[in-house]
Amino acid sequence: MEKLKPLIKHHFWILSGVVVLASIGVGVWSWMAAGDLINRQKSDILSAETKAKNVTSVRAEVADAAGPSVHPNDETLAGMTKEIDSGKDEVLAAWTKLFSEQKDLLSWPGNVMDPNVAKHFDSLRPEQLKFDPNSSEGEVRELFRKQVKTIFPRFLPALVTSVRAKWNAEDVTGEADKAPSVVASDEAKDDMEKLMFSEPIVDWALSDQMKWYDLTTNFKRNGNQSVDGTPTTIQVVYLKENLVLLNGVLEIIKEANKDASVPSQAAIREINSIMIGKEAHEAKPLEVDNPAGGAGGAMADAEGRMDMMKQYMENMLGGGNDANSTTVSASDAEKLDPAHLRYIDKDFKPIESSKYRQSVSSNQLGPDSWMSVVKRVPVRLRLRVDERRIGEILEKCANAKIPLEVRQITLIGGELPAEAVSTLGEKKGSSRKGPSVAGSDGGGSGESMTISDDDGGGGGGGAGPAGVGGGKEQTFKSPEFNSHFLVPLEIYGVMKFYSAPAPEALGRTPEETPAAPSL
Repeated sequence: MEKLKPLIKHHFWILSGVVVLASIGVGVWSWMAAGDLINRQKSDILSAETKAKNVTSVRAEVADAAGPSVHPNDETLAGMTKEIDSGKDEVLAAWTKLFSEQKDLLSWPGNVMDPNVAKHFDSLRPEQLKFDPNSSEGEVRELFRKQVKTIFPRFLPALVTSVRAKWNAEDVTGEADKAPSVVASDEAKDDMEKLMFSEPIVDWALSDQMKWYDLTTNFKRNGNQSVDGTPTTIQVVYLKENLVLLNGVLEIIKEANKDASVPSQAAIREINSIMIGKEAHEAKPLEVDNPAGGAGGAMADAEGRMDMMKQYMENMLGGGNDANSTTVSASDAEKLDPAHLRYIDKDFKPIESSKYRQSVSSNQLGPDSWMSVVKRVPVRLRLRVDERRIGEILEKCANAKIPLEVRQITLIGGELPAEAVSTLGEKKGSSRKGPSVAGSDGGGSGESMTISDDDGGGGGGGAGPAGVGGGKEQTFKSPEFNSHFLVPLEIYGVMKFYSAPAPEALGRTPEETPAAPSL
């Protein structure tokens, strides 16, 4: 007991020390246990997050994915693979059908090309050709490319006369109008009627004819380094596209004027400009103060003619070649590519050539895969038309073999001449000013057309007796010869045509291409 007395005496401090040590031990153990629990729970959360990401980031090409890791289970993976393969088959079938419907329209217009020459180019897809102005690899034989160059000086005059217009560039180009007269043999009853059908009814501006003639005969552009201007393969295939689209536009004009035997009966009287691709997108809007045609327009057209003839002569003499150096840089090559800014996307924005060629050559599905399927080419037409038949012209655009999807029209009005006012019952104060722009959103603005009529008659355009009221006897000239019905009209739209089906663009092999449904 004597030995225990010191312990008993100091038992409070001893017990306090034991309690402190025990508390520390329990605290350390609890901290370690809590840390281990936190780490386990954190690991579980990260694992669940990874599984969720694998499901939400599933790509369309599940066949290339790493097994069931992209889906929560094998059954889901198999089901999604089956659905996507079925969707690809449907897209390929529709693509094949649409292409087959347009295939005949995408040949050289007017059978201008010798089949033995054409076959070397017709199988080429321009969007899949590699554009490299520094290399001649993959070019079609020079013999066939030279033959292409010799054909077109006579081709455009024939195309011009196909819409019953006159080839006005003969004095500059030396190419006479060799196209046969356009005669409706089934309807022509006598020599006078034949003569009427052979006379031009459409005036196609010389400046625009020269532009298209230069496009089809001068190939010293796009980095072409040929001394004699022999076209490159990529120039030929894109020229074919241009001519197909040009022919499509001319078919619309022919259809609009098919019943006209004299110019005064034509819905479309003048063609001021036909712009396709980059030119159509970058063109300045039609202006009120200086629309094509009229006094100001005549001056602008005369200046345009001089510029075009000067450019044409320079090109024929070897000037204007953008291939003055032996090597073209990568940045310059992109701008020289015929595909650069040629097509537009679904938001009507031009597509750079590098992006376009990368998209069409990719075998991965993505937001730009549609570029491999359809080409959206902007088209801008500047015409002088009979304003009473604008609706009819737009109808022909929609029902054409290669439809022109009209997105915007611009109509320029002007002061009505005094003699035109007198034909509307001698009503004074008639006016028509300003542009009218109607876009795809259905909005319209600008044009006002008012005809003062104290007697209560004459609303609207006054296309004939039905356009004037009031019950008062009035004097009219024949509407066919009232020049004030002719107005400048600009049409902006999109022409779409389908590329040849390419299963690899959808991640399929050629053997997996479904047959096109019967038409």
